[in-house]
Amino acid sequence: MDKKPVFVFTIADDNNLPYAKMLENSFKKFHPTVPFHIVTGDELTEYTKADPKFFYRATPIIADKYIREYELVLKIDADSIVAGSLDYVFNTKDYDIGTVLNWNRVDPQKYGIVQGWGIAPLDYFNCGFVAMRSEVFVKHWKTVCLEPRFNNFQYGEQDLLNILAYYGMYNVRCFDHFDGPAKMTAWWGLISKGEWIKAKVVNNELS
Repeated sequence: MDKKPVFVFTIADDNNLPYAKMLENSFKKFHPTVPFHIVTGDELTEYTKADPKFFYRATPIIADKYIREYELVLKIDADSIVAGSLDYVFNTKDYDIGTVLNWNRVDPQKYGIVQGWGIAPLDYFNCGFVAMRSEVFVKHWKTVCLEPRFNNFQYGEQDLLNILAYYGMYNVRCFDHFDGPAKMTAWWGLISKGEWIKAKVVNNELS
């Protein structure tokens, strides 16, 4: 059976549902026909009742439900806003995992340096925007997130994402890195935090 192209999801409890709705509205502005699902309400309650640590390993658990049906499953954090087309992410197919950087110039001053497992702060990936094309990767990520050793990882699924990305046998694309052949340079995640003051709108898009 042929797979459908793209499925996008986010996760939001009652406190974060208004942010998730804003994310959905911003996403639909650019991609009105792409499926966008908010894991919330009764669905979320079922997950959290079954697993008290669900929020710390939710991405691979939800992705595993859809990766066999879709070529690309994309998770975006609920407190994000889509400020432009995601066609580059959708149309680039040379990766098992598409990632974004965790580093920016603001957060270290407030939260300290995030790193670990031999991965430098400037290379460490964030789990707020993860594009998944590989069923094998999603299953692997979910499996290690459900092992007892999961409790040893400070940042849960995010630490394990980094370990699999850097030490696993997967094709990894960081969207924040310049793509020469595609002439693509853009900020896709936390790296843009604190930099929006420099942004301007050109042809109804941020640049």
